[in-house]
Amino acid sequence: MSMSRWCVAALVLSMMSVMEVRAEADAAPEVQTKEVVKEKAEKAEKPAKPPRLVKPWSGLTDLTPEQQTKIADLRKSFNEQRKAIDVKENEEIMALLSEEQKAEVEKMTEKKTVESKKKSELKVDAPKKQDAPTAVE
Repeated sequence: MSMSRWCVAALVLSMMSVMEVRAEADAAPEVQTKEVVKEKAEKAEKPAKPPRLVKPWSGLTDLTPEQQTKIADLRKSFNEQRKAIDVKENEEIMALLSEEQKAEVEKMTEKKTVESKKKSELKVDAPKKQDAPTAVE
């Protein structure tokens, strides 16, 4: 039972973050300064790098740039579809829950978000370990 709760919590968290990002993007129209326009123009003028591929596709040595681009486009398209399916699944599961269960899921996702932020802050603030000097005989 607790495993299913964690799964639901993870789904709710992912849905909430996607919805929050979308809301922020819709709420704040992009104001383009001269620098932003100039940077975009410079990026457009640069020749496009071949897309970064994942294994097993990255291990192929004879892919043409056209094949690399098509593979990257397919992966991007399917990743977007997966995200949309996750959001829809989460919405439908949340619709099945009672208000108490929804509140419980919300608490779990908030707790997980806080823990993730703390963990990421610790990673940023933690000093990097250096190799200890070795003893020379």
